[in-house]
Amino acid sequence: MSRLQSLRLAQFWDIRLCPLVSAFEKKRTTSGGDAFEAVGWLIEGVFCGFFDPREADVVWIRIASLLEACGSPSAVVGEPLSGNIVRLFKSSEPFRQANQMTDGPQKQFELPLFQHALLLSDRLAHDSLAGLCSSVLREGERWESLMADWHLAEGKEVANSLADAKHIGVTPSSLAAGYVRLLGHMEASRSFFQYAKFHSPPKSDFESYCQRIGGLNAWRIPLNDWAASERFKGLPNLLEFALRPEIEQMPQTEWSDFEKLFSRQLSTLIEAWETHHLSQALAVA
Repeated sequence: MSRLQSLRLAQFWDIRLCPLVSAFEKKRTTSGGDAFEAVGWLIEGVFCGFFDPREADVVWIRIASLLEACGSPSAVVGEPLSGNIVRLFKSSEPFRQANQMTDGPQKQFELPLFQHALLLSDRLAHDSLAGLCSSVLREGERWESLMADWHLAEGKEVANSLADAKHIGVTPSSLAAGYVRLLGHMEASRSFFQYAKFHSPPKSDFESYCQRIGGLNAWRIPLNDWAASERFKGLPNLLEFALRPEIEQMPQTEWSDFEKLFSRQLSTLIEAWETHHLSQALAVA
């Protein structure tokens, strides 16, 4: 093992795994999505040489009871991650016995990118506003309840939520702020994968990279669920309630101009997210 690999794993433990274990030990709610995604990053980190497999085995022992409490991974994440997690449960030394990427074009491609991919994932995972928006998209009843009050959304309140999300409630304005945050994460993802594709060397498999790395946090923006996807596509209407009065106060600015630009950019972000994060899930569907 190298000291660099140890430091990387220690940082990953502090940022992603330790908070989940602490919450579980305090008998608070256990999020299967958060836990299984974190394991996915651990698996991929060992596979490309970012983490040391022997130290990863120690981490696995530490989180085993948490994962057992989360139930079946297939109910939360798709293949191949679900299958990989099941295989880990069946092994006494899961990471030391796991396949690791051999030196070559694919490892040359993936290893330098892993830290930044993980950083983007950390930011999305810890964004409470983005998480609020995603949860509302999944819950039809709460969505319908909030829709009735969309006209109460205000640009000032959206800005306040974006500035300080620690003590916000679930309101139309905070939902609009969460939507803005989700779009920011989608743009960061689009830029990252565009960079990765441009720098992928000959004989590397970019499609496989998208399916494995992009697929790890695909569940956080539920565009592969028809009902949630339709709600997501309706959120620009909420943004209009919140922002149109503010935009139209600007000199020589028309809402229709902003709306056209926003619509084009939104289509680009959705297409990129589906390509880079949902390609495998959509192909199976």
